[in-house]
Amino acid sequence: MNHKQITNTGNQQATVRLTESVTIANAIPEDNAGQISVNFSNIRLTGHDFLDIGTGSFADTNYPDNVGNTQPADQDDEVTETNGGRVYFSSTDQDGDFRVGDLFRIQQATGIATLNADAFDLSGLSELQLGSIGAELGATINEFSTDETLSGDANSAVPTERAVKGYLTRDKAGTGAWVPPTGTTAERPTGGNLFTGAIRYNATLVTWEGYNGTQWTGLGGGNPWQTHTADGSTALTVAANDRYFIDTSAGAQTVNLPASPLTGDQVSFIDLASTFDTNNLTIGRNGKKIMNLSEDFVVSQEDAAIQLVYTGATYGWRLTQN
Repeated sequence: MNHKQITNTGNQQATVRLTESVTIANAIPEDNAGQISVNFSNIRLTGHDFLDIGTGSFADTNYPDNVGNTQPADQDDEVTETNGGRVYFSSTDQDGDFRVGDLFRIQQATGIATLNADAFDLSGLSELQLGSIGAELGATINEFSTDETLSGDANSAVPTERAVKGYLTRDKAGTGAWVPPTGTTAERPTGGNLFTGAIRYNATLVTWEGYNGTQWTGLGGGNPWQTHTADGSTALTVAANDRYFIDTSAGAQTVNLPASPLTGDQVSFIDLASTFDTNNLTIGRNGKKIMNLSEDFVVSQEDAAIQLVYTGATYGWRLTQN
């Protein structure tokens, strides 16, 4: 028992509670169920006000006239639970915020409700109205859908993870058409937004394209066909899977192959004006072999159509079409 000297000589009241020890006479008989509690207590508070808890003592804050106190309220100081003790409460604080324990809170100033729980029961709830918690204002959700085809096409259903994965990877997307991200060449993603395997529609080149980890390439046979008109002096350096109509009516043309090609990269050239015989097309090897030779490749055949594929460092570029 703690001892404290009392200097107030007025009438005082004290409550002393004696707990009877459990002797053999009071013990639970053999083979009977019993309930044991050791150093455990429950406290229940209903409609309690926690006002400016944690701002300091009466002397520090001059409570309740604590205007101008520099130490903010601290809700961690409102309830202390140790050694298995529990405090169950519903309360308001100095801001008028309502709380049920540490799991549910409503801010009076904003109306925002916070639910912090691993699971909650919505038995009997048929619709959920979503406002400022991250959904479109006014959206009403009445279903968590497992339909892998997403056939409902509704704003009132949220698909599960399995439904989304099924739609994307298990041939459940139906017989319609995908519309991929679409933009110009200048709008291609870069930096941290660019990943190997990316697919998009290039509105500038009017074609699908994919990123192979090194560069953007066309899908299904190469980059879109482009026309290049020779001026007799300016060399053209092409990229992997480029395809060109070459017009040499005004002069010869030198085309340099990619400096760092990958195995399987292709390039194609067509004599647009039927003038390769008078103004030749010279394909510069750019450090790689062409037809297993360490020399440039000259095309002097009228109406020639040339396609080269890179086979690797040993044999270099090989003709697949001439």
